[in-house]
Amino acid sequence: PVVVACCHLQYGGRETEVATRAYQAAAVAAAAESMAADAGASMAFLVGDFNEIASGTACAMLENRNWTNAVSAAATAALDSGTGGRTAIGSTHLTHEGTALSCDHIFCTDFGGGRYAGCFDAAGSRLDDARRVGVEAYHPEFALLDSDHLPVRADVS
Repeated sequence: PVVVACCHLQYGGRETEVATRAYQAAAVAAAAESMAADAGASMAFLVGDFNEIASGTACAMLENRNWTNAVSAAATAALDSGTGGRTAIGSTHLTHEGTALSCDHIFCTDFGGGRYAGCFDAAGSRLDDARRVGVEAYHPEFALLDSDHLPVRADVS
């Protein structure tokens, strides 16, 4: 089994909002980890609008908890292999102030204790790619959804 948890963390850059985001991310991660342990899952994914860039406080806390940012891992794998490829996901959201921001993330973790660029579990699951899905790739029915975020995806095998 695989556990997928979706979140939408606190918006804003004030110190209290940053702290709230880190608290929320820790709580969602703990819940996903508990659900994965109860289900005997080999992998868990934490996805959604984190309202901060990959180097933000909540994202850094998740990486310190052995969650891997799929985009960072895919970029590292592309650079380490020498094959090139995407090293940044690009903007996924246009803020209310009109600023382009990459705040939608996919974090993955395994339960073997190891954390490697692109590898997530002892069964050999591997991150193949992570990307932003552009508007041109939307199914026409999705255009009816009034979202100010572009979807992100990770492919694992």
